[in-house]
Amino acid sequence: MKKLKLWATAFLVFPCLGAMGENVYVYNDAAGEPVQAFTDIRKITFTEDAMHVMAANGTSTEVLFAYFNYFTFVEKENSGIGTIASGAVVFLDKGNNLSITSDNVISRVEMFSASGNKVADDTPMSGLYECSIETCPMGLYIVKVTVGEHQEYHKIIKK
Repeated sequence: MKKLKLWATAFLVFPCLGAMGENVYVYNDAAGEPVQAFTDIRKITFTEDAMHVMAANGTSTEVLFAYFNYFTFVEKENSGIGTIASGAVVFLDKGNNLSITSDNVISRVEMFSASGNKVADDTPMSGLYECSIETCPMGLYIVKVTVGEHQEYHKIIKK
């Protein structure tokens, strides 16, 4: 079951990678700076407990899910001006509510199940988005948050 979830996550990531290598920045909630950054990435794969990032030169690095909350293809700017970095927060409240806040207008929120099914697609057009995930089964979800031209991906594990 976990492998299906990770394959679905991979299907979300692969369209983002083009013929030219992309940069990948890995964050956790405690760090304002990336905990890891990779350049010229050609492939991202997932196992049950880790993300594997392969560079154009063939080197592969494993990043355990326990060490990060989300990754992006654009480094967050610490200035907070016109970026999602200025206050985007994703958290579960008692396992049933998803709340996302930003200092800027959140233009779109998409949530995908681990099997790749889109379970939510909303356009809040405000700095706050809340929804109940009570009816969603337990498992891994990927939330794509769009603020302006910036996109950020968050993993949510509903227990």
